[in-house]
Amino acid sequence: MSYRLSYACQSGIFQKIVIFLDKKIRYNKKMMNTVEIMDRLKRGELSLPPLSLKMINVEYGDRLGDRRDAIIEAQWGEKCYRFVVDVKSVGTPKIMQAACNYVRMLATPPETYPMVVVPYLSRKKLTELEKQGISGIDLNGNGIVIVPNELLVVRSGELNRFRQSDPIRNVYKRNTSLVARAFLVKPTYSAVKEILELIKSRQGSITFSTISKALKVLEEDLVINRNADEIRLVQPDKLLEQLVEYYVSPRVRERFAGRCDLPIRQIVEKLRSAAKSYGARLALTGSGSADKYAVMAREPILSMYCSEPPSILIPESKLEVETTDRFANLELFETNDELVYFDVRDQERVPYSSPVQAYLELMRGDKRQREVAGQLKQQILSSISYDAERQ
Repeated sequence: MSYRLSYACQSGIFQKIVIFLDKKIRYNKKMMNTVEIMDRLKRGELSLPPLSLKMINVEYGDRLGDRRDAIIEAQWGEKCYRFVVDVKSVGTPKIMQAACNYVRMLATPPETYPMVVVPYLSRKKLTELEKQGISGIDLNGNGIVIVPNELLVVRSGELNRFRQSDPIRNVYKRNTSLVARAFLVKPTYSAVKEILELIKSRQGSITFSTISKALKVLEEDLVINRNADEIRLVQPDKLLEQLVEYYVSPRVRERFAGRCDLPIRQIVEKLRSAAKSYGARLALTGSGSADKYAVMAREPILSMYCSEPPSILIPESKLEVETTDRFANLELFETNDELVYFDVRDQERVPYSSPVQAYLELMRGDKRQREVAGQLKQQILSSISYDAERQ
């Protein structure tokens, strides 16, 4: 294990220490429950150097059922601070927020300060805890301890040894992300069935049960809000960030590059006719659709996804094309990835990728492409706000 003290200062009685760690570890396949985490606290197995932590009391609160509230003492030199703690076996945003609200209510500064304990705290979660002024530690050695105007200790970089095994956990990746993308098409639904119908109407394929499981995770992540009458997107910015973070480029089985002297619209028409005879799908790539949604100066290259091999579509289209990468103005990428065909916008007989697909591809590009993606993001968010106001 390597330690690096990235920042340390002492001014009056305020001290701030930030420690990042790098360590290769094996994953523990066993999930920890609340009782097991409490037992670790009792045995003094959780630490956050340079602080020493000790649990000094446990109260079994009857007002919230059998939830346990630990009192932890953190000591550094002659200084000693006490924290009222809520322990959670899962650290989803919804559960974390509930825990933060709970300990904030119980804490009585300067006698006690609020703290949460969960199996894993990522750097993003540590940053969120810092914004809220809540301390937190995990089972891996990451944590943050905050005493306003006196102490701030942040320790991060340890990997998560207690990953959840739920296969639907990542709802922002691959085909399951159709549910997330559906909320960027329409931000409010009255029932799960309505989401299923929208996805199918936009050339997506997913099951009712998968949507239900995905909605549960989106709700836990505080991305959507659900009640008896409505399922509503409440954090579109966060949803886009998550889709970008977990975006996976489509798997391309065959690529064709060539040059054709016909106008782009004529090329599209001939390719669409060939695709129709094979029951194939066509869509401009997200990058190739960028100038439809934003101002972007680029070479006039027709870049398209197709669900049948270009080696079949090109001859069937009767296009006179020179196969070459040099000065190519036509690219075809064979892929059966459903996401690239979801919510295709057919305008003037040209099948443009959805604004979301265009945004995700541009965000994986160079600096200029990411700047264009910024324009597209504003359009997506504005469209969602407009739809929400109309409803």
